Amino acid sequence: MQFLFTYIDEIVGKGASIFFIIEIIFYLSISLIPTALPISVLLASIMVMGNMAERYELASIKSAGVPLIRVMLPLIILGFGVSVFSYFCANNLIPLSNLKFKSRLYDVRKQKPTLSLEKGVFNDDFKGFSIYIGEKGTDNKSIEDVIIYDHHNSNSLKNLITAKDGEMYNTEDKAYFVMNLKNGTQYQESASSGTGKDRSYPFSRTNFKEWTKVFDLGQFELQETDVNLFKSNSTMLSSNQLRTAIDSLDITIKDKFKALARTATKHFYYLKDTTNNRPKSLPGGTENMSKIKSKEGSTQLQKMDSLSLVAKKNEALRRKNRNAKASRSRLIEQSLTKEITSYATIAETFPKKKLKNIYNRAKASARSIRSQAESTERSLKRVRESRSKYLYQLHIKFSMALSCLIFVFIGAPLGAIMRKGGFGIPIIVSIAFFVFFIVLNVLFKKIAEADVFNSGLAAWMPCLIIFPIGAVLTYRAMKDLQIHNFDSLFSKFKWLSALLNK
Repeated sequence: MQFLFTYIDEIVGKGASIFFIIEIIFYLSISLIPTALPISVLLASIMVMGNMAERYELASIKSAGVPLIRVMLPLIILGFGVSVFSYFCANNLIPLSNLKFKSRLYDVRKQKPTLSLEKGVFNDDFKGFSIYIGEKGTDNKSIEDVIIYDHHNSNSLKNLITAKDGEMYNTEDKAYFVMNLKNGTQYQESASSGTGKDRSYPFSRTNFKEWTKVFDLGQFELQETDVNLFKSNSTMLSSNQLRTAIDSLDITIKDKFKALARTATKHFYYLKDTTNNRPKSLPGGTENMSKIKSKEGSTQLQKMDSLSLVAKKNEALRRKNRNAKASRSRLIEQSLTKEITSYATIAETFPKKKLKNIYNRAKASARSIRSQAESTERSLKRVRESRSKYLYQLHIKFSMALSCLIFVFIGAPLGAIMRKGGFGIPIIVSIAFFVFFIVLNVLFKKIAEADVFNSGLAAWMPCLIIFPIGAVLTYRAMKDLQIHNFDSLFSKFKWLSALLNK
């Protein structure tokens, strides 16, 4: 029903077969298994324990000294098995079914409607053509007053075909659509020739007794899209794939921060006093060999091939000195006429005539850094949103599986306390609890996708909220404590029960 309400209007009129509709409904049904299992467990637990309590079987068992938790043990074991099955579906079956469902639904959405040539209406179903039919015969084959516009020419040149009558039909293999026109005219505009005053605009008109146009119906056939195009979606990945994707996004976020830091650092200048720290030139030449200390502390001569390493170090040092010299050449020298501590601001240490240039450069650097930071922030927002979706999908697989076990501890004690079985009250109570659970899931999913709450914690919050409810209900059922006097509550609605029975 969810599929019919949501997607059926996108499928009707596009030539989709009943088998295609059954196929995509099947794929969607698999994706609903983790959602359907919790309410199934809840309803089954309430019905079983409610029936036992209503027939006083539960009271007899308790009077024999068997505690309620031991009576619930088979349900707990079954609930654990359902939880394992739920995780298996969420981790293995649902990514594949979602992949198939989304790709097949995409095929339908991009599919053209089935060909329908109505009289008195221009039809654009065939790419590059507009077809008008004035009248159609009762056999849906004979046609009159036909106009065909050909829009294939990219230079906006006109190509028009008119015919008084004709016929239309499909080939036997249904692969082509044929229009056999009679007693018509083709008007065709050609590209201009010449230049200036000599430019001409040729136009031709051709009369014909019979003219046949064949259209390929392949564009109306449902094409299957490559499923690999949808594999990156968070709902189509298993747990291991989600963890890999999250790690990749974490690395991407760190790389963006590092790139921003490197870019911003280029706009800053750090002045260093190198008077007593001048780099010493390394020895060079084939006759000089550097010395190193071995692990034992003794000095050994390096081999001759270490000379190339020394040469590389010298070249790197010279390149570094050149870069430092070029950087210093862009700086404005300070003029200190008194003690450095006596200056109020660093601007006072520069010549006044240079301050305007310094301020302009500083403002330009600040604008550049701010622009790059804003660009990085926008990019990081998209990456973080993707990470939140991946993290939520990873944890929701486990939380939905655990909810099946938690609902055992809600349904079983609730049935024992209410002492009502069958399909009446248990269904109402089950739906009420389940709607509450689904609302919590939707609420925290939206919060997680908005990146205002930790996605992992958001996936677990519904379980964290309903778990105390289950714990309280189990405790009260084991102690034979009533939540409410359900008998007096149900007695108020006896008239409704009698009316329904009548």
